[in-house]
Amino acid sequence: MPVRNAALKALASFLLAVESKAERQPFQELVPGMLQTIADALSANEEQECRDALEVFVEIAESQPTFLKKHVQGCVTGFINIASNVDLEDANGGIFPAQTTFNLTLTQAASPL
Repeated sequence: MPVRNAALKALASFLLAVESKAERQPFQELVPGMLQTIADALSANEEQECRDALEVFVEIAESQPTFLKKHVQGCVTGFINIASNVDLEDANGGIFPAQTTFNLTLTQAASPL
């Protein structure tokens, strides 16, 4: 999981650095795999890894919300599933605040989507 999260962070850094939407567009196909990283972390009870991956999604949603446009339904559905998971701990800085922040960030950025 740490390697996959490092890849997510590298992609987020790349998206921040690339100014052209056309250059970012081919990487949209990576979003389902990015979501799978979160699902796999949850399945393995690796909440810190899940939290780290969610923070990457928040960063992308804040800086490049249109990047997620093609897969926004899958993102929101996945994060709603996280919110409905009663087995997760809800500690300070836990998974729930991260997924809520993501959903709110996308909602605020909805006009460009």
